[in-house]
Amino acid sequence: MRLIYLLAVLLVACFALPLFSQETPPPMVFGKIPPVHLEMRQFEADTNATAVVLCNYGQANIENPPGSFRLRWEHQKRIKILKKEGFDYTNISIPFYSYNKTEEFFFDKAAVYLPDGQVIKLTKKDVFVEKLNDKVSVAKLVFPKIEEGCIIEYAYFINSQTIHELREWYFQEDIPVLWSEIRADFPKFLDYIFLFQGNDNMEKVEDKDGVVRYESDHGSFIFSPKRYVMKNAPALKEEGFITTMSDYLARIRFQLSEVRYPDGRVEKVLTNWKDLQEEIEHSSAFGEQFLKKSNYKKMVDEVLPLASQLSSNMEKVKFFYDYLNDNMAWTGNFSAFTRQKKLDEIFESKKANSGELNLMLFVLLREAGITAFPVLTSTRSHGRIYEQYPILDQFDHILVLAVVDGTRLLLDVSDPLRPMGYPSIQALNGRGLMLKIGSGDPSWMDITASKDAIDVLACEMALDGEGNMKGIIVGVHKGYSAMPERRYFSKDSTGSHWKERLLERFPYTTIESARSANIDALDKTFLDTVVVSIPSAAQVSGDFMYLPPIIWTSFNENVFKMKERNYPVDIPYPFQEQLVLKLTMPEGYVVESLPENLNNSLPANGGNFFFATSTNNNQVQVSARLNISKLRFTPAEYAALKELFGQVVSKYGEQIVLKRL
Repeated sequence: MRLIYLLAVLLVACFALPLFSQETPPPMVFGKIPPVHLEMRQFEADTNATAVVLCNYGQANIENPPGSFRLRWEHQKRIKILKKEGFDYTNISIPFYSYNKTEEFFFDKAAVYLPDGQVIKLTKKDVFVEKLNDKVSVAKLVFPKIEEGCIIEYAYFINSQTIHELREWYFQEDIPVLWSEIRADFPKFLDYIFLFQGNDNMEKVEDKDGVVRYESDHGSFIFSPKRYVMKNAPALKEEGFITTMSDYLARIRFQLSEVRYPDGRVEKVLTNWKDLQEEIEHSSAFGEQFLKKSNYKKMVDEVLPLASQLSSNMEKVKFFYDYLNDNMAWTGNFSAFTRQKKLDEIFESKKANSGELNLMLFVLLREAGITAFPVLTSTRSHGRIYEQYPILDQFDHILVLAVVDGTRLLLDVSDPLRPMGYPSIQALNGRGLMLKIGSGDPSWMDITASKDAIDVLACEMALDGEGNMKGIIVGVHKGYSAMPERRYFSKDSTGSHWKERLLERFPYTTIESARSANIDALDKTFLDTVVVSIPSAAQVSGDFMYLPPIIWTSFNENVFKMKERNYPVDIPYPFQEQLVLKLTMPEGYVVESLPENLNNSLPANGGNFFFATSTNNNQVQVSARLNISKLRFTPAEYAALKELFGQVVSKYGEQIVLKRL
């Protein structure tokens, strides 16, 4: 059995078994530093590591003082600083939910252990609590006299009134972790589930006497009743094309499943998605917003008549979608719920979060007699959804599914330059829960991106004998690729963004003129054209002239830099970049050499890179195409993907060489 970034879900009713954790001493004792750790100057398993977590230890205990339950969360951590670049790991920030004293932070102890044996102890005066907003505060620890080779250690505890969902525990970080352990002790009448997100390719090697062990080249994970340990977890450095690092770091979370009372009653806390739908149906921040007409009547009375003369439902959908995009400002916040206001009040304020905008659209569609459903989802930065258990806080966004004449449209209001049928890029996170409030059970649906994200850049340029180049660049942009280009031109129609782009490769570029087409016709291909003058575009050396084979690309460097990547590559949508150059050579010059042609494909139709050059009379022609059609690449596929992008950067960095006759 393997854990390949899958969710392992187990009932924690086994917590009534003999207490393995009580038979095993804690993995660390405050102040007792093994000499080998103090003497360490380099971490042999990862010589690039700037710091190492020597031990990270937590305990979660549910206590039952008179009249209530309380979670006591104890945490102790020890970090070795190896290089100056690792000093940032001594800046400790501990967030907690301070609203109405739901959580209370208590400092225990902290110390710095210097390589010469000196110990500097911290006191409460070295701890600062800062209020971030009305709900969240953060405790900050400041460690003095940090130097290479030192060790810091700190301990604190948090008392929390919240027992339904415990704090997540991360076994991995962006630096190596030698030992990470969390122990949990709950009363027998509280049943929890734990959700473990594992490391890559971990094989089960032991399942005996209540102890389960997984092993791989990237650490090991052990769990038994009340005790969860990961050893030798490698650093996971953030790289491009991810959702959120929380999706890849090994972690565990605990969720209350049911409560068994002494009188025999059983209260299900975690039930099913249908029950969750019924619960939010009666929520003032969700269902009541569209089930009670008093919450949205003013908005409907104002907007609905404006669409009364439209002949088709598709036209009405487009009108409502465009109207909200043009007349409401997105606050920049994603949410699956409304704030403590009616939709009418939000509509009148002209500002709304993502959930409010899309609930307004849902209401307008429904009032116009158009079939529509709200779809709960999680944004890429919020993390993946676990469909096994109905945990509401997994969601932070709402989409609207409209069904018009048999056509399904996934709608997402918030950007006036994004056409219908294109969810925000943040919403492209795999799956969503379509709600059928009052008409059936909720169901899961795929949230997929259109495959038409294409940038075509056609450059027709002429080179003179001094190496100066002039010409025209025509851009053809479709789908998701068109959105940023439209945005650039809507902000500045002079094409100044093209000057900024070209200056990276050609430092003396000027834009002589610029124009665009279909900037407001979002359902059409966006076109932009710039006339450019590029002095000293080619390097002249004696009888030779050198210049790059492309004018501009989105891929000037390889986004994939790691030797190996221990988590997947998640690309939001398929994309394609096509580059074409027709270069007229200066009179009296011929081609000395051109970059060699290349045609390379990824396995399983994941993508390909094509590059070709040719000559025709006094012209050099270059054609290049990078196409990525697969959205998720496993760690095993990373090397091939990295090599492909490396070939792109390398090929674009080669030179066209011309020679004077």
